[in-house]
Amino acid sequence: MNYVLLEWFHAFQDEPYLIYSEIDDQRYEVRKIEIYKNGTIARYDEQMTDSLFRLADVKFPENLDEINQYQEFCAKYISQEEFETMWNKI
Repeated sequence: MNYVLLEWFHAFQDEPYLIYSEIDDQRYEVRKIEIYKNGTIARYDEQMTDSLFRLADVKFPENLDEINQYQEFCAKYISQEEFETMWNKI
């Protein structure tokens, strides 16, 4: 598993600005946490019925430079512990 924190710099109120993702060995999201500017926090996993609409249906890039080439994004790998801490807060 890999763990990624994505910051998304934007002015949209209905879109998350922080996204934590757990990525499996095939590079698909299996769990995700979204944090919104209004304080809303949502989490999704493969077991949730609506998570198919919230988990990415495409492979996550292995090289985060593919994401970071866009100035509105800043993605970095984080530890499993950091991800689990956030997951368990919700």
